Amino acid sequence: MPDLAALHRTTLQEGRFSVAIDQGRFEACYWPKPGSQRLYVLLSGARDLKTRSWPNIDRWSWSSAFPGSVLCVADPTLALDTDRLRIGWYVGTMEHDWTKGLADLVRLIGEKSGASSRDVICYGSSAGGLGALALASRLGDATAVAINPQTEVLKYHARPVQQFFKAAFPGQNKAKLAPTQRRRLSAMEARLASPGVRCLFVE
Repeated sequence: MPDLAALHRTTLQEGRFSVAIDQGRFEACYWPKPGSQRLYVLLSGARDLKTRSWPNIDRWSWSSAFPGSVLCVADPTLALDTDRLRIGWYVGTMEHDWTKGLADLVRLIGEKSGASSRDVICYGSSAGGLGALALASRLGDATAVAINPQTEVLKYHARPVQQFFKAAFPGQNKAKLAPTQRRRLSAMEARLASPGVRCLFVE
C-alpha cells in the first residue's frame, strides 16, 4: 500500500485507491471533475455490523450530483476492530491522529485537482458530520456541511463510546484523557480553534 509520498508521485486516476498514513489504512474513491476547483469530501457515518463490512464508503453513488471533484473516504478507525467497532468518528488512536492524516490526504488530492483548502467542502452526517467539522477545522479555511452531526464523542451513547475506547484508546477512559486528547474528540473545540472555517449545520 503506498504512503502519501508515493501517492504524490503518481498520477491519480478515477476510482478506488488505498493509502497508508501514520499507520492507518485509508480506503477512498475519487472522481475528478475537470474545469472545477471545488473538491467535495464525503465522509461515512456509523455502520451496521450485520450488513456493512469495512471499508464502508458511503454516498459514492452521489458523485455525479456534485459540481466539483469528489473524494469519498472510509473511516480508518473502524479497521482497528472490523468485527465489533461500528463508529470511530475518523479520530484514530491514542498515538495516531487520523483526522490530521485525513487532512493531509485531502490537501494532496486538492493539489492534484487544483483545489485549495478554501475550495474544499467536507460533507457528512451523524458521525460523519463530526468528522466533517473536525476535518474542515484541521484544513483551517474549508467549509463543513454537517447533517444531524454528533459534536462531542464523550457525550454520545455509552456502549459505542466504550467500544471505541477499547479499540482505539485502550486502557484510557474519560477521566484519564489529556487535554490534547479531549480536543480530538470534540468537533466544537476544533471549530472554535479555527475561526476561518465555514459551517452549515442541517437538522
